[in-house]
Amino acid sequence: MRTTCENYARSIYRHSHKERVDLNRREITGIWTSSSCEAYSGPQFILRKYVIGQDGKWSANYYHYKDGWCSQPIFTVTMKGVFKIGGKNALGGHNGDFTAKSFLLTPHNEKAFIDLIKTSKQYCPRANLPTLQKNIKGEFIIPNLTNFTMRKDVYRNYVCRKTFGIHLYTHKIIKVLRDKHNGNINDKLYFGETPTVQTRRSYLPSSYHFPLSRSSSHCRICRRLESATASDVIRLSQPKKELSIEGEWISSTCQPVTETFMSRYFKFSPPDVKGQRRWKLVYYFFLDSACNVLSYKILARGTHTTLQKSKTIAGAYDVAFNLTDTEITPYEKLIAEMLRTEPDGTCGVTSKWRTGVTQSVKNTKGCRLFRISIPSVEYDVLKPIQIDNGGVELFTGQSSTDHIVASSPDKRASSFQLPLRRCKDLVTGDEEPKEKPTVRTPKTRKIKTIAAFTIPKDFFKTNPQSKPITDKDRNNPNTVQGDAHGNGKSGSLPQMGHWNSHVVAICALVGLLLIQGRG
Repeated sequence: MRTTCENYARSIYRHSHKERVDLNRREITGIWTSSSCEAYSGPQFILRKYVIGQDGKWSANYYHYKDGWCSQPIFTVTMKGVFKIGGKNALGGHNGDFTAKSFLLTPHNEKAFIDLIKTSKQYCPRANLPTLQKNIKGEFIIPNLTNFTMRKDVYRNYVCRKTFGIHLYTHKIIKVLRDKHNGNINDKLYFGETPTVQTRRSYLPSSYHFPLSRSSSHCRICRRLESATASDVIRLSQPKKELSIEGEWISSTCQPVTETFMSRYFKFSPPDVKGQRRWKLVYYFFLDSACNVLSYKILARGTHTTLQKSKTIAGAYDVAFNLTDTEITPYEKLIAEMLRTEPDGTCGVTSKWRTGVTQSVKNTKGCRLFRISIPSVEYDVLKPIQIDNGGVELFTGQSSTDHIVASSPDKRASSFQLPLRRCKDLVTGDEEPKEKPTVRTPKTRKIKTIAAFTIPKDFFKTNPQSKPITDKDRNNPNTVQGDAHGNGKSGSLPQMGHWNSHVVAICALVGLLLIQGRG
């Protein structure tokens, strides 16, 4: 049996050709850089360069740009400090402790200098930046553009952190993957995601952000960034041709999201005879960080609007997804039990839920347990980019950290999550692996009791305060209708995976049992 794109996503642990690297100072030593222009919430457009030494010291340059192609530099923030690598975390990586000892600001034009001084004066006066003065004509006197040392207090205020792109909490989780695809070795370094809204400095990321590449001859942008300095920055050029999103797209690695792990399969079909543009989206959810123990699958489909060029992110497209049908397949017994305890008419035919059995929830207008509402419309942003090996990546909008549903254009995402790869770049048509992901909990060894507790009788019952989504609610833009990213947050794409607290509790409990059983 030949490998299909959808099967690739389901067996991502077998196909990804990646291995985890046990972290120590030697493993992460070197120069790590961005491989493309990165869009952060705001939007902000950044290229990153990290230099990590064996002596426990690190430095990073964050190059800020005005445009989504990273062709117009604005300023650079340089951070230096020390780091430690902690123990393994539940996201398939390690805990990190990166402390910044100094911050250096390098503006690249006069307008950027004035804007930064004004922001600093209003929100972070302790940043220790120079004061603007005017001449007799009322014009600002611009000193020679050079480096300005900022006090560490610049990190204490959220607006300052946002303005200067200083998000040290992203360093609290770290993961290294080694890619051995096609005989080439390419190491990737992942730090934590950057939240889309105001957060405290104690924020703990629940997923990983864009990977950094170790200095490699296979990445032209990486080689240019390797030799860049705070004042001598690089300027990327705009691609000569536009890229199409039509075709099949898949995850290239197991992706951690809130309380679970997933891989994705996305298909965009060309317009049919009626001019309708159809899409299909499949999420595979797993209990482990290797994406080996399959928990459940959600398949969504519908139509989407014609792509419109984004006014805020160069090279990106605004799109609205219409969700018309959703199918759910529970592979884990506990998930099937939960679906069977849902009230009739709220999530398919209650009595028909079984492990391995797929059921559409269209006739019940969605599924209350997963907060799926049919029909619904979600607004998103997509950006295809060409990478150095000739392949193409597709970036989709990052879900809102505060669970706001993208139910109107003004709530559209302005940053991206981990990209998908064009299927034909990864799937070669080889034989399917004989070993498939397990869909059942493996037999556990006898283990010591670590805790004893009683599950309330009404644990699987519906929250008495929650009500089924009515047609009136469905037309209310303030009604939360779920999450298409399946990551417990409401955000971009057809919203369909908003986890209830008891779902999270069950998955966390089952994951703990699996870990204990394999120990």
